[in-house]
Amino acid sequence: MGYYYLVYVLQVCLFLFLVVAKVPSSDSFISGEVLRNHRSYGRNLLQTLIKCPLNLELANYTILTSKCKGPEYQATPCCTALGEFACPYVKFINDPSYDCSSVMFSYIESMGYPRGLFASGRCLIRSVSDLFNQTKGKKKKRKDERRRNESLKSKKKSPNFTPDPSDPSRHRSRSEVSSDLSFSQAYPSWNMSQYQRDDIDDMADNYEMADAEDDMDGEFHGRGVGDSDSDDEEYGQLNGRITDTSSAQARKGVDIQGIPWDRLSITRDKYRQTRLDQYKNYENVPNSGELSLKESKLTKKGGPYYDFWCNTRSVKSTILHFQLRNLVWATSKHDVYLMSHYSVIHWSALTSEKTEVLNVSGHVTPCEKHPGNLLEGFSQTQVSTLAVKDNLLIAGGFQGELICKYLDRPGISFCCRTTYDDNAITNAVEIYNSNSGAVHFMSSNNDCGVRDFDMDRFQLAKHFRFQWPVNHTSLSPDGKLLVIVGDNPEGLVVDANTGKTVHELSGHIDYSFASAWNPNGFTFATGNQDKTCRVWDIRNLSKSVAVLRGNLGAIRSIRFTSDGQFMAMAEPADFVHVFDVTSGYEKQQELDFFGEISGISFSPDTESLFVGVWDRTYGSLLQYRRRRVYTYLDSML
Repeated sequence: MGYYYLVYVLQVCLFLFLVVAKVPSSDSFISGEVLRNHRSYGRNLLQTLIKCPLNLELANYTILTSKCKGPEYQATPCCTALGEFACPYVKFINDPSYDCSSVMFSYIESMGYPRGLFASGRCLIRSVSDLFNQTKGKKKKRKDERRRNESLKSKKKSPNFTPDPSDPSRHRSRSEVSSDLSFSQAYPSWNMSQYQRDDIDDMADNYEMADAEDDMDGEFHGRGVGDSDSDDEEYGQLNGRITDTSSAQARKGVDIQGIPWDRLSITRDKYRQTRLDQYKNYENVPNSGELSLKESKLTKKGGPYYDFWCNTRSVKSTILHFQLRNLVWATSKHDVYLMSHYSVIHWSALTSEKTEVLNVSGHVTPCEKHPGNLLEGFSQTQVSTLAVKDNLLIAGGFQGELICKYLDRPGISFCCRTTYDDNAITNAVEIYNSNSGAVHFMSSNNDCGVRDFDMDRFQLAKHFRFQWPVNHTSLSPDGKLLVIVGDNPEGLVVDANTGKTVHELSGHIDYSFASAWNPNGFTFATGNQDKTCRVWDIRNLSKSVAVLRGNLGAIRSIRFTSDGQFMAMAEPADFVHVFDVTSGYEKQQELDFFGEISGISFSPDTESLFVGVWDRTYGSLLQYRRRRVYTYLDSML
């Protein structure tokens, strides 16, 4: 084990171990040094890393979790365990041309480790250097010994092993899988026996530490992959770079995201094609995207429904988990709320000002007394989902936390934990008004539960349990039915009062993560990892009435305008599709940009559409405005 451990720990030394006891909780810590060294959160838009060929999702993380334990994380056992875990994968993790390092750290953080725990440190630099020097001279002897041992074996393990798709270990929960929040969400099966130990040794000999800090973004003004948001803003100010892009500039040919294509070695069209060719959709059911292709509906593109209005670069939208993209909410055509690391930010499109509404990086406690209120509150909450309606904001956490704040009141009104189950992540929240006018919200959780909270009494009103993790829930406009989708190809329509199943929804091939009702009350839509959005009619649920397909990947978010005329569906990255519902979904407008999508939201009056874009350099908030034809004004001109 020794040498392979050393090779990897040398790589780890690039990420100096920042905490021995606890991770600092300041927001600057999250957006600064951790991001500077942690590639999982530091990848720029156009860098061209090769997708990791290792199936790190199915790696044995118990090697790490059994030895590196909190809350008092100790450097020695944690660094040792990290080296042992990464040893078999050192060939690709140490190779800066692959994104294996960022993928590995994403999964490690999903085990519940504080963000940035392994990001930098004292991972035994002195002892590692000493051991490396001692071990390097013994390499040839170990090689010869291994070769002699191998020659005594009559058989070798098959290099073509592929895990059984039906194996339940292949379908890990979201408490076990976190985000590679960049361009690739899936990693093909891989057997490390394809690579002999000699290959790993040879790679280690040739590997130099300087390679790990190669500038992957030379075309972007020399910025490194780990530069912080503040670095980006400062650089922009120093060089007079335009931060925002207006509709007037866009009409003159300026890229809406400010990407300087004329100074790059690749054109936008060519890069778009590269993305289409290379993007790997995350699938829990193998080949679901291809299998669903034959049912997809062809729609006419070019619909002129929403015009680009502004791209705001000063608003940095972020994502916690790659499958959960409900982190942007508009309460008016000027007001939008979104997550930015540990902060809920309010952005005013009218005044172009952003304000922090809620900060959960430290300790938050409720200031009101209600039965069931968790008075001790929460510390360093990782917000996985968000919902804002009228004056109520609900933030759902990775450990089942629910934080409720009224925007017109100071402090936090209510805190509770839905469950202490190990698989407790809050996947979605929906705020609604009951038939009596009372304010309620529903939370969809990974513990297979849907919970309904009455916010007039601050009490849990209903709790429905299902056979699989619930990823999203939508209530019908009349309040009688719920659409339930989750880690199961078949969705459910259930009675909103009893939770009993009314009808099963058959058609999707993979797991679903989005749903929405049309305000007309008759139709609703579901979004799936099979790259499709299916539209259903409650009057005939034997089959969906339309199957709409994305370009790159899963349909992670779905929204209808309040008048029911348009429906928007968002892919994980690059594309938002706006469909004309009145045309029977025959026509659509395709919003085309680059970057991960943190959420989409129509304003209640349908006049604005906001899109959160998360990218290391070009992260922003895109705003579109509904196109209106004022013929009565034209006649006066």
